[in-house]
Amino acid sequence: MIKLPINGIQTKYVALPLASLSQFNTTPVAPDESHPFQNANFECDFPYPATYSTMKITTTMLADELFQSVNENGHAVTIDTRKREEKVQQSPVELLLSAVAACGAVDIVVMLKKRKKTIQKFIIETEGTRQEKTPHYFTKIHCTYQITSPDVTVEELHKAAALSLEKYCSVASSLKAEITFSAEVIRP
Repeated sequence: MIKLPINGIQTKYVALPLASLSQFNTTPVAPDESHPFQNANFECDFPYPATYSTMKITTTMLADELFQSVNENGHAVTIDTRKREEKVQQSPVELLLSAVAACGAVDIVVMLKKRKKTIQKFIIETEGTRQEKTPHYFTKIHCTYQITSPDVTVEELHKAAALSLEKYCSVASSLKAEITFSAEVIRP
């Protein structure tokens, strides 16, 4: 088992087993002259194109403290901000921890599969420590990676996790991003 800090960045949270790994294509894609990253020296090829320059999510209030966010493909997630004893879905900050875990896990799996490694089970436990005063942002996030495999070594997992969290994981990198907003009021 490996434990790595994310950008030097404790709320114990999620374990994510990865289901079918066969859906990911880890074979390199032929160069495309029009692609902006065509000559980039990436250390692994991701299962999705690196061409997402913008994304759109539409979030709708379902109840006072319950929301649903839907992406452009119609995939939805319910966001629950009620008290812990009433909550049946993840809160926004819990989803952030889940996103860090899943984003890093995808990168790790791609890198290990590229090395022809077998992954039977992969669990990520992510813990975050939040600032006590408002805003309660994460000051530290820690991922514990546990892979069941007949041929992955601790060194390989460590290297893949370090590359993921320090170089490839969009979610971990976005935690440093400038956040802006716009507002609109629609009258009934």
